[in-house]
Amino acid sequence: MASSRPRTRASTTVRYDVDALNRLTAATPGREGEPSRTLQADGTWTLTPNQDVIFSVHARDQAPRQRIFLKGGLAAADARSLTIALDRTEQHQRRVAQQLTLSGRWQVDARNRLNFLVRKADGAEDRLTLQGAWRVGADHAL
Repeated sequence: MASSRPRTRASTTVRYDVDALNRLTAATPGREGEPSRTLQADGTWTLTPNQDVIFSVHARDQAPRQRIFLKGGLAAADARSLTIALDRTEQHQRRVAQQLTLSGRWQVDARNRLNFLVRKADGAEDRLTLQGAWRVGADHAL
């Protein structure tokens, strides 16, 4: 017997995550009483000139390649990872909604630009080239 109670959607917020092989997982909440839906995808990581992150999902079968724009900024880095803080705007205020950490390695290219090479499941690497200038601090850190 069908319920007369109207169905409501919990929240349309998508929760992103990255696994150890830098594949993107997107989880959306299900309707009331239903499980959430999760999609895991292989793809290519790139940076826009404004340092926003784009994840291009690899095309499958007849489906065209899709791009997911992740608005935010570079939040932290260490020797083998780069953390991205994703923004969300609520009531005209931006706040950090969540963070994604990509694993890989750092390298300087022939034009002396700093690059983060994102490690992929198939052994390939995506190159994220950071824009800007080098600056050395008082403790000799870049």
